[in-house]
Parts: sequence; C-alpha cells; structure tokens
Amino acid sequence: MDSINTNNPNILDQLTSYNSADLDSYLSQLNIVLSDQSQLNSALKDKNHDDNITYVQNFISRNKNQIEYQLEEIQKLTQNIHDICLKNKELQNEKQEYKDLIESVECIDVAKQLSEIKKLKENMKAFLLKKGIHL
Repeated sequence: MDSINTNNPNILDQLTSYNSADLDSYLSQLNIVLSDQSQLNSALKDKNHDDNITYVQNFISRNKNQIEYQLEEIQKLTQNIHDICLKNKELQNEKQEYKDLIESVECIDVAKQLSEIKKLKENMKAFLLKKGIHL
C-alpha cells in the first residue's frame, strides 16, 4: 500500500479508462479462464497424449493466419495508444483547472482505487501469462 501513497494516480487517467461493463467483462473472462483450466486439468489427468498432440496441431492449422493478423493489429494499436497518451498528458498539463481538480483529495482517493483495480488486473494477467494463459 505504501507504493500507492507515494505514487498518486491521476484521476483523469483513471476516469477515462474506467468502464464498469469492461470490468464486468474482464471478471467474466477470468471465470472462463478458470473453467478452461479446469477442463485442461482434467484432460491432462487422462494422459491421452496422442489426442492432445492432434488437438494442438489442428489448432495451429486453423488459427495461424488469424493470429498473425491479430499480432500486427495489436502492434499498430499499441503504438497509436502510446502516441495519444503522450499527447493527452501534454494537453492536461496546459490547464490549471485540471491541475487543481487532479490534486483534490476526492480525486486522488478515487484514482487510487481505480489504479488498484488496474494493478490487480495486470498482476492477474502477468500471472496467467507466466502460466501460458492469455485473456
């Protein structure tokens, strides 16, 4: 919690990226991951390796082109998001009203909570990624 107190999140950054429906969707995705991992666990316990190998080969055959396209798209979007975030930071620092609002206690408190949600999501995403699970 100390790192949260020393690094106050910006309410504008948090506000624009918070979406209740998206967070609900993320939670739903986590439930799907849990279900998928439970199914995988059962399949691996059966130790039918030939079926698993065939399944992986078929998956690659069916999805390789789509995955390549998705990789290119996410690379482009990542760069565009990076560029616009830098520009937004410049713009919000130009207005004194934003600076005053951002520094208010209420905005800082809400921004901390939203930031904590993001950190928990990112920690879960990193954990799942280490386990080879992608949302």
